[in-house]
Amino acid sequence: MKEEELKSAKDKLLDKLFLRHLSKTIGRGLLSVGTSDIIFAEQLKIPAINSEAKISTMDETMPVEIKDEISKELLQWPQFHNGASAALQIGVSLKLQREKDKNFVRNWIMQHKP
Repeated sequence: MKEEELKSAKDKLLDKLFLRHLSKTIGRGLLSVGTSDIIFAEQLKIPAINSEAKISTMDETMPVEIKDEISKELLQWPQFHNGASAALQIGVSLKLQREKDKNFVRNWIMQHKP
């Protein structure tokens, strides 16, 4: 196999793996509902989306190349779902805090507003 064909095959594999990885942000939200307590003074931590893949048979790490506007738009929904899944982790804790203090959620949002 020529080096050019090998690189093309690696890129196709990497794109396929990256799309699969992006879909995990939705599943993480479903699995992690209410698993974390809220700390009023701390910012909500949203994990970064990893854009590198390690192919064990080749012992190398390959970054995904985001080349154009279409690729950047492709990341918008996974980033939204990533943030939503982080918020779902503290959802139950917010509900409990709101029962104690009716203005808690409003104050927490205002404090963490970007």
